[in-house]
Parts: sequence; C-alpha cells; structure tokens
Amino acid sequence: MNRIYVDAYKTYGLGHLIRTRTIAKEFGEYKESINNFLAKKADIAIVDSYKAKYLHYKKISKLSKKVIFLDDYNRIEYPRGVLVNMAFNAKKIVKQKNTINLLGIDYVPIRDEFLNMKSSEKKHILIILGGLDVKNLSCEIEKLSFDFLVVTANKQIAKKCKNVLFNPSAKTLAKAFSESILAISAAGMSLYELNYLKIPTIAIKVAKNQKGVYEFKKRGFIKDIFEKIDIKELEKSIKWHLNNYDKVLNKYTKRLIDGYGAKRIKKAVEKL
Repeated sequence: MNRIYVDAYKTYGLGHLIRTRTIAKEFGEYKESINNFLAKKADIAIVDSYKAKYLHYKKISKLSKKVIFLDDYNRIEYPRGVLVNMAFNAKKIVKQKNTINLLGIDYVPIRDEFLNMKSSEKKHILIILGGLDVKNLSCEIEKLSFDFLVVTANKQIAKKCKNVLFNPSAKTLAKAFSESILAISAAGMSLYELNYLKIPTIAIKVAKNQKGVYEFKKRGFIKDIFEKIDIKELEKSIKWHLNNYDKVLNKYTKRLIDGYGAKRIKKAVEKL
C-alpha cells in the first residue's frame, strides 16, 4: 500500500494536497495522512510538508520501500529518498546530499481532468485566489463590472459572492478554466494549471512562497502581477487584457508546463 503525508489546513495547503494526490495517482491506490506524520509501512510514501521535522521524514523513509519528498525552498536536509522541487530556480537553490533530486518545472504534476480538457467557448473571467481566499479578495473584485465566476472552498465567501463555483470537482473546475476568457489567480497550483491550458492570467501573490510567479512573467505567460490589490489598478489591467486580447494571446500565453510532470516522477522512482 502507498501512502501520502501532507499539510492541509483551513488557511492553506489545498495546492499541496492536490499535487500530492496527482503524483500518488500515478502509482495506484493510496491512503492519506493529512496533518499526521506518524510513520507507517508503505511501498511508496509521498511527503509534502512545511512543518514536519527531520525525525518524521527519517521514520517515514525507514518504513517505506521508496519515498518522495516534495519541497519548495530547500527547507531541511532530507534523508534518503527522491526529492521533487518544481520551482523554476530549483537547480540553483537545492543542495541535498542524501536524495535523488528531480528539479524544475518538468516535474510539475497536472491533474488528468486538466490534461484531457479541450478548449471551450469563453463565458466569464475566473477568480481563483487559493482554495479558501484567506485575504477575502474575491467578492471585492467581483464588484467590478465584468462577468466573473468565483471559485472557492470558503463557505463565507460563497455566501457573499454572487456567481460562485463552490468546492468543485476537478472535472468541473477544469471545465470552468477552459471557459475563461481571462483568469485572476493566486500564484499556487492553479497558476500551473492555467498555464497548461494557456488561459490569459492576471496573478495575485497571496503568500510568501509564491515568488515563482515572477518567472512566469519573465518567460512569457503573465503580464501583470499584483502583490497588493488596488481595485482601480486591477480594473485597468482587466480592461487592457480584454481590449488587447489578440496581443495577449500572442505574447502572454506561452505554455511552460507540458503536463508530463507526474509521469516523469513515476519513471524516475520506478528506476530505483
């Protein structure tokens, strides 16, 4: 039996859960331990945490035939296993001696529902600011005079906003992405999925660990990034994107994520 261990709290962690499940799915059935790092025997274990201590990793590694660690900023020195850091600059920042290192955006996992989604008729501007939108920005943005669709897993935001897709399945979410003429997105896993689908995007940096958003801009996917929301400036940005849509499609929708990340991880692990 395979196992995943992941941090996923009320205020953060949905993206970590998504990417861990996506990788685990490649290896078959698995059991989940969410916010619980008590090690148990496993054929393959996947660990994604900002809080687990070295001893947790060490015990999980010892009890697993093979183990995969997901890391975003070279957080600790890891025990033996496979380390996946999918940051653009991973090859520069990761210095690990005990692990086989899979580094860079070639290892970004994309869910099957997004890989299989075809382009659809455009209906709305998508707002997706993390699973819970901890800064409560979605409803403020929705007040602007555009056809928005707010995606959230936050019940309070779902009650306040007008046009809401609440806690959707991956298939429903992928469909909503494909129907978006433009997206306003946090710089987490949703940004990678929007990039795969080549949806024009305005990015909002809502967490300290989302520095990679600037690499998207450098490499031709994003024009505008907001660290702090100024509604008037955001409105200007939305209007610019809509009024210059052909230019946006030609210049700011370069696909950087090819969708084979999870399969590459599986292939590397199976060689061990």
